[in-house]
Amino acid sequence: MTCRPGGPGNKADGRCRPLTGPIKQWSSTLNSHLDRAGRGRSRRELETSIASAIYAMTRAQFVRIHTLVELDGETLVIVSSQVDANGVYWTTSAAGGEEWTVAAELLSDHPLMQRAVKQHAPVRKLESSSGLHHCFYPVSVHGKVHSIVELKENHRPYPDEDTLISSFIAMYINYVHWLDSSDADPLTGALRPHLLDPAMRHVLSDITPHESAQGCGYCLVLVSIDHFIDIVQCYGQLFGDEILRRLARELTERFGGAAQIYCLESEEFAVLQPALASHQAEVAFADFLEHMATVEFPNIGQLQISVGLSQMVPGDAPERVMERARRALAKAQSHNPIGILRPGAR
Repeated sequence: MTCRPGGPGNKADGRCRPLTGPIKQWSSTLNSHLDRAGRGRSRRELETSIASAIYAMTRAQFVRIHTLVELDGETLVIVSSQVDANGVYWTTSAAGGEEWTVAAELLSDHPLMQRAVKQHAPVRKLESSSGLHHCFYPVSVHGKVHSIVELKENHRPYPDEDTLISSFIAMYINYVHWLDSSDADPLTGALRPHLLDPAMRHVLSDITPHESAQGCGYCLVLVSIDHFIDIVQCYGQLFGDEILRRLARELTERFGGAAQIYCLESEEFAVLQPALASHQAEVAFADFLEHMATVEFPNIGQLQISVGLSQMVPGDAPERVMERARRALAKAQSHNPIGILRPGAR
């Protein structure tokens, strides 16, 4: 263990002194949270554990985590969780019977957040009207900012507070990297197929009737390379592997900030996509197909890709969601190979 002279929990001469009182108790709680989250492969557990840690150690009025979502060429921010004096809440939760979350907003409408994302560094501002210190910390995974930690404090930041908060965020990032490395397909980097079913069950358990009525929630999207077997037979498996890696990279760059991407079969990917409305998911993947139509592959030119989408609704089962998505995919492949066809929700 290393200590910094004068930092929290250290003597002025730099020698460590044991954690005592609330800090010692809370440190133990954090460790148990992280251990359970790691065993359960739950990023939500990790996220809220870090938010709770920052809230407890800084005495902030609240700590929010905003998730960045790419949609229609724009970057949106939406609150994914919050910790305050009333406890821990998620986007689908309500505090005091009223929704505390706000609708997704353009990142460009929040200059401080935008600066934190561009600079990959914390941004602080003292609000002269309220005397509150408004702080934003970007969370970068695999070199890309995918979320922002926001907090407000009614006191001046104590020495080394940025270091403390950044250390908690680094713990979260390290756990995410560990989850990715243990759960990832070695060829494409996408998540392994056996993880899709439990992820869908978790999402379905969180979707509320209100969200469904508003067309919000999640969609399952199947992305398939048409005639992939013919490509492999003609040009070889190494050529096919390179195509899969390229498609996985394109999907990750376009949707990886908020979506979960799985490699299902030799030519097929599944995307568990958060959507403000199902039609917006359709538009996002239509744009993706248009983009892929401009990508040149050696020997074959443009890659032909088909997409099938199914909205996830309360009371659904993963098997029914997958069946609808496969029907949509088959219809796209047979009737409209470059479009998205979506059957009814039921």
